[in-house]
Amino acid sequence: MFDNLMEGVNAARHHIHVARGTGRERMFLGTAGVLEHLDELLVRAEVLPLAERWVPDAEKALGERIDAYVSPAIDGYEGLNAKTAAKAVRLLDDRVELARVRRYEAANKDRKTVYEAVDAALTRLNRMPEAWSAEA
Repeated sequence: MFDNLMEGVNAARHHIHVARGTGRERMFLGTAGVLEHLDELLVRAEVLPLAERWVPDAEKALGERIDAYVSPAIDGYEGLNAKTAAKAVRLLDDRVELARVRRYEAANKDRKTVYEAVDAALTRLNRMPEAWSAEA
């Protein structure tokens, strides 16, 4: 009976862990979408009277913010070849970081090897840790 109880507790703990990561990922994707939408609005605002005074500075500041927010947190990622990038991605254990990599790849290099590494890392994050299942 105690084993069943611990198994249930560990399963609940895992589901909470996955839900927290998924929630953070959704917040990241939502915020990135809002920032990109603001960038599109600034492009449209250029035709407004007096916009030439503030739009270029606003576009520059927003572009820097978008780049900082959505760029992968892997040092030198932009210069990595597909094999090295995939190896670095496999070490990530944060859904937001994996989402950053996926967005970067979709917008830039679009490398199948890296997408597969992201998918493998997400699959790993969705599995219950062996240490938790061993406690049962």
